[in-house]
Amino acid sequence: YTFNIIPFSFNFLSLFIIHLLINSFISTFLIFNFNLPDEIGQLAKSFNVMAESLEKVEMNRRDFISNVSHELRSPITSIKGFIAGIIDGVIPKDKENEYLERAYFEIQRLTRLINDLLDLSAISS
Repeated sequence: YTFNIIPFSFNFLSLFIIHLLINSFISTFLIFNFNLPDEIGQLAKSFNVMAESLEKVEMNRRDFISNVSHELRSPITSIKGFIAGIIDGVIPKDKENEYLERAYFEIQRLTRLINDLLDLSAISS
């Protein structure tokens, strides 16, 4: 399952291709000796700013996905460990209720996180 905050995603290759297209576009104007050096310079600056912005968006998206993955895995790992300990008998019978309460707390935490992600997804669409 892929989770996209932004309706499109850019990776390093996409940014590199955009950069090549921009340079090709500018070179074409220079080859045909259009008398628009100021406009071409402004266009180049605008495209460079856009490429930098897209690169920052991509880095932020990757960081966000990494953080979300960690936050989702943490409670799942705890729940899995608590239940496995009870099933395997590693957790003593007199402590089972305590670990089930911890598992329940982790499930509530996971539910809140998922609801927050769904709210964020609804806002962005």
